[in-house]
Amino acid sequence: MYRINSYESLLHTVREFGLLPLFRNKVEGFSVEEMADESCWFPEEGEGVWEWKGPVIREGDIAYGKFFGGKAGFVTMDWFPHLINIRRRARFRPNLVGKEAEVYEAIRSHESLLTSEIRKLCGFQRTNRLKGQPVLDVPEPKPKRSPSLETILTRLEMRTFVVIADFEYRIDRYGQPYGWGLARYSTPEVLFKPTRLRAAACFKPDVSLERVCRHLSYYLPGATLEEIESLIDY
Repeated sequence: MYRINSYESLLHTVREFGLLPLFRNKVEGFSVEEMADESCWFPEEGEGVWEWKGPVIREGDIAYGKFFGGKAGFVTMDWFPHLINIRRRARFRPNLVGKEAEVYEAIRSHESLLTSEIRKLCGFQRTNRLKGQPVLDVPEPKPKRSPSLETILTRLEMRTFVVIADFEYRIDRYGQPYGWGLARYSTPEVLFKPTRLRAAACFKPDVSLERVCRHLSYYLPGATLEEIESLIDY
């Protein structure tokens, strides 16, 4: 079992596996959460897994996003083109529509955006009743609930149309970062060279899926191909 206790060991493990979820999932033992020493998550001093994510992304050959059952994880450029081949294949909707298309186009046209910027551009702000507007005695029928921005971003990440390009931190008056990192979203085509993303284009999606699953089965001898496939081919 790999043990992650430093940035270097996290980076090594990501590159060794090629695809690595951050959190526990249906394949036992296949996550940073299970491989990392507990002290690495919220260390009393210094940095831990949360702070290491950004530097891993900035290595330039690793994609990060919600790729595994709607949860975050890493995929190297050796395997991300295959994941694109699997997730964007024809049996899914070939074109984005509605709010998904609007959010994707906003990110694509600006090259990268923070969540707060996407909310403003795509109209996800909460609106209150205008001052002085009368309250009707008869309640109006509730409109059909639209998916949240978080749900839309997760769908776009799962389909490999969007990735997290980095994490940005607020800076205090002493010039020190604080709080949770704010995700900056981009498209794979902007973050990586398009030629790298087309590396698996000559393969049929089912061949890409087989290659990914057989690769991971080497590192996960306790998991069946069916279990691995259910995580990769969502």
